[in-house]
Amino acid sequence: MRKAALFFLATSVACASGPEVVPTETPVSRRLEADRSVATTLRAIAARVHKGEAAKVRKSLEEQASQIQGDPKLKLYLAWIGAPSEEAWQEINALAKLNPDDPWMWTALGLIYLEWKGFLEQAQGEFDRALKAVPGFVPAEVGMADLLRKRERLPEAKLAYEAVLAKAPEWQEALVGLGLTLDKLGDPAAKGLFERALKVDPDDLRAIRALAKIAVEAKDADLAIALQSKLLEFDPQNAEARVAVGRMKLQKGDIEGA
Repeated sequence: MRKAALFFLATSVACASGPEVVPTETPVSRRLEADRSVATTLRAIAARVHKGEAAKVRKSLEEQASQIQGDPKLKLYLAWIGAPSEEAWQEINALAKLNPDDPWMWTALGLIYLEWKGFLEQAQGEFDRALKAVPGFVPAEVGMADLLRKRERLPEAKLAYEAVLAKAPEWQEALVGLGLTLDKLGDPAAKGLFERALKVDPDDLRAIRALAKIAVEAKDADLAIALQSKLLEFDPQNAEARVAVGRMKLQKGDIEGA
């Protein structure tokens, strides 16, 4: 399972100057880092699928699954390649029934309901199951905060994301969710959150899109060009991103580049 997560890790550890401070490891911190690794893997799978690399991802995971028989997380990762299809939902739902004490299965179902199907009540039910299995499970708590945001209960969503970040600093999904919440509230601090999120995961599409929108609105040509170009890496046929790059280059006086 660890190997599967490591294969997709998209982040690197930054070394600060001065003597290294090794934090005290506890069961809670170990669980948190394990969950962070799973979240990173799921994001990396989604990013690579968006880049047209689904077949490569599937091949790699299937090779690992052949060596590690019966690992439910590997089965979750394989199903996630096909999300948000009905087939993927069925596969994850079957995994959840076979592994009812694993909060990741219920959380994955909740995310499908929330982000792709738009079924908020069903999403809440799945997040509730995850939190019943493991109270304080961070990915499900982020899901609950996402629900508040989707329901336009923005002040409550803000507090919920901040509570997650207080116990799980730089948790990617909470950074992006809080940024989206602040953006809706008209708070300029949203930009800084998206920038932090992209330092954690440069391939997070939600953060790229949100920060690109802010850059275009602020007429920050360099940032807008960089981010819209990043979107084109995911989808070279993205006409909106291509037009935005052209406009920003014209704004800079780069007629030939536009």
